[in-house]
Amino acid sequence: MIIDIKEIELIKLLKRYGVKFEKKVLPVFDVIIGDYGFELKRGNDFLVSIFDNRIFEQIRKMKLTGLKFAVLVYRFEEVYLKAKNRNIVTGMILSLYLQGIPIIPLGTTSDIVYFLDRLNKAEDITDDSYDFNWNIPKFKNNYERKVASLSCAKDVGVKKAMIVLENLKTIKKIALNIDEIDKIDNIGPATKKGIEELLSF
Repeated sequence: MIIDIKEIELIKLLKRYGVKFEKKVLPVFDVIIGDYGFELKRGNDFLVSIFDNRIFEQIRKMKLTGLKFAVLVYRFEEVYLKAKNRNIVTGMILSLYLQGIPIIPLGTTSDIVYFLDRLNKAEDITDDSYDFNWNIPKFKNNYERKVASLSCAKDVGVKKAMIVLENLKTIKKIALNIDEIDKIDNIGPATKKGIEELLSF
């Protein structure tokens, strides 16, 4: 197991529990075990990273490594505590999953240590019992990702998401021009409200 030297708190915990590991400078992942790379995020940071697009840039870099990867989210309850609509949060997580991004929810930092230690001790980490369903559908481009994310909103769906994106182009512009949404042809107040809720964490 290799840990990025910037993960100071995790390193302290691993030492406390007597878990063996190496420290190295990792330009992409926080943890590498065999052919698996892991990005660690606290719940609140994970939620924010979805809407500022940081998570997607990190995912792009992870894919370039050729390793199988997942995002470990600890204090996962924060993801829902910070949200005004739990269904929207679930929809966003589902959207990430459908894009080929495995999300593994965990509790405390101690749970991360347990998870990593068990995986590290596995005799063969390619065994099916340690396969996190890496081969799931991936979208072809950034536009499909935007459509999938926006279509998770209540009363939106894929067709309306495409119409809104055709007019306002990006998620950021949509968020900055909420009042313009129901002025678009074939888009009504219910769709506007759904998108507003989606983007108002």
